[in-house]
Amino acid sequence: MKQKLGWLFASVFFAWFWNGAAQAHTQGLMFIGSHMNGGGDLEIKYEFERHVAGLDYTGFGTVFETNELGFGAAEDDPPHIYELDLNTDVALEVIHLDPGTSMELNGNPITAPGTYLIGTHDQTGANIENSQLHNHPYFRLVAASDSSFAEGIIVFRLVQGTNGPGYTPSDTYVVHLSNGYVEEVNYGAGPSIDHASLECQRAVGAAGAKYFFKVHGLLRKCLDKVANWKARQAAGHSSASAALAQAEKACTDSSGTGPDAQTLLGKLSTLEAKTVSDAQIKCGTPSATTMDGRTIPASASGDFTERELRTHLGMVRCRAEEALGAAYAHVLHDLENFTARPSQGGQDLPHYLPCLKSRAHPQ
Repeated sequence: MKQKLGWLFASVFFAWFWNGAAQAHTQGLMFIGSHMNGGGDLEIKYEFERHVAGLDYTGFGTVFETNELGFGAAEDDPPHIYELDLNTDVALEVIHLDPGTSMELNGNPITAPGTYLIGTHDQTGANIENSQLHNHPYFRLVAASDSSFAEGIIVFRLVQGTNGPGYTPSDTYVVHLSNGYVEEVNYGAGPSIDHASLECQRAVGAAGAKYFFKVHGLLRKCLDKVANWKARQAAGHSSASAALAQAEKACTDSSGTGPDAQTLLGKLSTLEAKTVSDAQIKCGTPSATTMDGRTIPASASGDFTERELRTHLGMVRCRAEEALGAAYAHVLHDLENFTARPSQGGQDLPHYLPCLKSRAHPQ
């Protein structure tokens, strides 16, 4: 019974914490209108809280982008939203961009807060889709590498431009950008079922679940050793030095003589390669080579590239790091005491765990 309850708790925790599961790698249109007929606040009809702008690799440097998410002109749908008066100019007032995020609107790069024209609402009725408000900007992210997970937000509101009846500014909206959301899998059409793609989808889901808990477990062992050392140090216990040595071995083993693969960072690297490769066996390009050197069988679906699987599983690892940061209050301060081996970069451990964050505490 205890084992069953443990797995039940783990399943519930994973479903709760991996909040991206309820959000979609979906694009579409953010429909621009107003909350009153002929006036009032500008507004957008779009489920910002449920959708993420999924970005794909551009092939250049470490840049990911999409232009599938765009703006459009809303039609009357009282009392929810009303079509704008004709010849109304609408502009985007960008309030905040996370580091690494940017946009391109009407050919103009947006890398800092400011006001940028979207377009003029100049078509209605059957031609409303041709309104100048129908505009697909580029949303971009710069990642640490061409296969690293990256995410960020852009905060904006709508304001009326030069022409219009005097619409007041909209509420503030937040667009979430991420390169960790895989594309939709095609399960087949008509009477045929694409069993290879269905197996791929299952493999990706299973890989994410296993990866989360294995990353969480590896990092937790390190953090528990650190907590033990800090407790003994605070108590002035004579065993503090031995506890510090145990924590150092569990977290970085920077003074050890064994292979790098046996360190925490080495184990995380090996785990990533194996997990990505396991998914590639079902999802990769037949006859290609997996991340850990296996040959992908002819039965694989070809739905996802190694890069797509790595960025997705990078998101899973990020969520595991976030969970631990929430559970261990002084995690960053404590881990700064531990440095990776020179052969692994030689920096303090938090540098290699970018999603591990601590709760802010007064000094």
